[in-house]
Amino acid sequence: MSGIFVDNVFKETHDKEVEYSCNQLASRVIEEILPWAGDDVVLRFMEALWKDIRPLMSDPFASHVLQKLIEIASTRVKASVIKSEEDSSEVDTGTQFTICLEKVAGFLLNNLEEYVWDSYANHVIRTTLECLAGLPRGSTDTRSKNNVATTTDVQPKTEVPESHKTLLSEFSERLSAWPQLPELVHNNLTSGLLQALLLSLKAVNPKSTRALVRKLLDDSFTVARSHRDDENDDKKLSSTTKTELCPVFSSESSTRLLEAALSVASSKLFTQIYARCFINQLLVLSKDPLANHCVQRLLDCCKEKVEFEAIYDELGEHFGSIIERRCTGVLVSLAQACHRLGAKQGSLQQHLMKALHCWEPAQQQLMFVPLLVRLVTMETYKQNKDSPLYVQLHGSLLLQSMLHFKKPIKVVASILSMSSSDLRDLLSNPKGCHITDVFMSSESIGEKSRDKLIHTLK
Repeated sequence: MSGIFVDNVFKETHDKEVEYSCNQLASRVIEEILPWAGDDVVLRFMEALWKDIRPLMSDPFASHVLQKLIEIASTRVKASVIKSEEDSSEVDTGTQFTICLEKVAGFLLNNLEEYVWDSYANHVIRTTLECLAGLPRGSTDTRSKNNVATTTDVQPKTEVPESHKTLLSEFSERLSAWPQLPELVHNNLTSGLLQALLLSLKAVNPKSTRALVRKLLDDSFTVARSHRDDENDDKKLSSTTKTELCPVFSSESSTRLLEAALSVASSKLFTQIYARCFINQLLVLSKDPLANHCVQRLLDCCKEKVEFEAIYDELGEHFGSIIERRCTGVLVSLAQACHRLGAKQGSLQQHLMKALHCWEPAQQQLMFVPLLVRLVTMETYKQNKDSPLYVQLHGSLLLQSMLHFKKPIKVVASILSMSSSDLRDLLSNPKGCHITDVFMSSESIGEKSRDKLIHTLK
């Protein structure tokens, strides 16, 4: 029934494809039902919109239809096959979709100067880059929390044709050659485009990825920008810190691009970014409401134990001030890196106890977990002892990471010293419920400790 409905709808669009695509309501309907349309309908829309492609790129409604068409074309592309017969030859639909996709990409490549600053066309370019790389639409959007976690693992859905790889490299070369590249880095719209390009290149062309990251590092991240007011510039970092730091930290747009660069950088380039942008500034960056996300990404992408230990040594004695500034995501990334790389695990537990004021005397260490899940000091806890339990998400994540450590003895002892009512409140809390899963599955926790937990909860 749905197929008949879709067919009937698209029959009414003959010779009116552009008109309906430019209508606010009709364009939304077309977007929603295009995935169920036949190949002939999709190709008809692509050909119709291609005839007026230049103004439609900047149209607030038709541009979204274009994005959907590009996405559908990429999913329906097959190997380019020419059906040859004795008396005729025709191009199969898969090849037609390939031609349409490459035609749009070529048009955008030749008109980058016109469209890169346009809010609607810019997003069409991003979708085109993703589709050329064989990636799901939206997979390079670093503002999405779900996608940020997977950017380093994003892979093409299918084998990518060499022609698509070539087009992606040409986009990179064209943008890298622009004198305005530093402006692109610090503009919210164009920074997003560069992020999409980096992550798309990473999926199919490591060589071009390295070249673009190196260009950004040499010509933008570490080069002071001209100070001027720009309504398109995004949020600035706090004025007390931005003058002391690497220029890449002067705006939110550039810091997001730096995060993307860290995600795609080779080991050698990662070391260069760390040395030129972060070293000896990690504490200041970790306490900044914007820049601390770059420190988190630095830790998440660090693969060398020696580099991680150097990063940790710069931050280890300052956990207290980081907690005071509520930038505790940095501590979560530190704990996860300790687990992943098998380093500094004992030091992390000790520094956290000192930051929460429960390291000395030794008997106060049993209060570690109650303080940690709240992310408060011993003094604050005592003042609010009768208040209902409020579990901090980052506190719970820190605890979960430490339960995976090789020797989580102090953490386990603190959990098992809690009263049954406090344990029930913690483990039944939406932010604390996964602590049970980790406690029961961790290879570092023995059967006796698990039995004690179960007994306490009975």
